[in-house]
Amino acid sequence: MFDSLPENTRSDDVVEARAKALRRLWRFLRLLAPPALFVFGALALVVGGVLLSSVFLTRQRGPAVRTVSGTVVGLQRRQMIEISASGNSDVYAPIVRFQVDGQPHEFTSRMFTDRPDWTVGQAVEVLYDPTSGRTAIAGLADWRPALEFTVLGVGLLALGSVLRRRNRTGS
Repeated sequence: MFDSLPENTRSDDVVEARAKALRRLWRFLRLLAPPALFVFGALALVVGGVLLSSVFLTRQRGPAVRTVSGTVVGLQRRQMIEISASGNSDVYAPIVRFQVDGQPHEFTSRMFTDRPDWTVGQAVEVLYDPTSGRTAIAGLADWRPALEFTVLGVGLLALGSVLRRRNRTGS
């Protein structure tokens, strides 16, 4: 993309050549950015939609589901293997203890996050289905990754459409 310049080139010529190369790069990126944003935005929106539907479909509902108070008694840490220069990273899920009719129960949330959103001793609401024994932390904890992907997808699609519109009008 950047051609080497002869040794006897003046500094004004170097500045002009660099400016020309940067203008070419900018035109290329302006043409490439909207389709790339649409593709990545659509992918993020699809992933967000799949995650939202899976959380919604596996969420406890019905007349038997009770909301009880629980306490975070620990954090389960797992190491995720990433193929990148940063290496491995840890993800965390809360271990929650609660009581129903005097009987103690404990479960580990199925939602792991890259930063611990919970602290030991923190009070949380627990959704508990006594007929099946299924549990979940109430609130947005299970929804967070799905919402993040969905918002990211909508944002990328919006940015791509704005850039596409600007490219068409020539501004």
